Amino acid sequence: MTIEVERAAERLRPRILETEETGRLELSPASAPATDLPAPRTQRSRSPIRVAATGLGILVLGVIGIDLIQFIDGAFAHGTGLGIAAAAAVAAGAGGAAYWLVAELRGLWRLRSAERLRSLIPFALADELKAQIDAAAAILAADPLLSEAVAR
Repeated sequence: MTIEVERAAERLRPRILETEETGRLELSPASAPATDLPAPRTQRSRSPIRVAATGLGILVLGVIGIDLIQFIDGAFAHGTGLGIAAAAAVAAGAGGAAYWLVAELRGLWRLRSAERLRSLIPFALADELKAQIDAAAAILAADPLLSEAVAR
């Protein structure tokens, strides 16, 4: 038993294999990380009011859903035609509400995109202005008459 245990322990030990080709050792310290990187985004914790509002919204949607199911069930109890009409009315109302919700969310998404673009406008103008100044400087450098006039 001890022989088998010793062999297993010997197989688990690290081994150094010598090869003909060895790589170059880099002894210089690693370069310092860039200091001008943007700060990482911090995870914002959810506010208790937002969590409570979400919970109440889910509760209200659940109560409305149960009420609508009971409405359709009661309509079917009075007759098949009335039940089908109630189901169609509920489906049309739910479809309209879903369409309204999607339209509102799309509008908010576009507003957010527009605000992001508006925040980028000063940088875009600065780059455009810099390009125009560089073009004007190139024109001045190429024309000796203009460069003399500007030098005065």
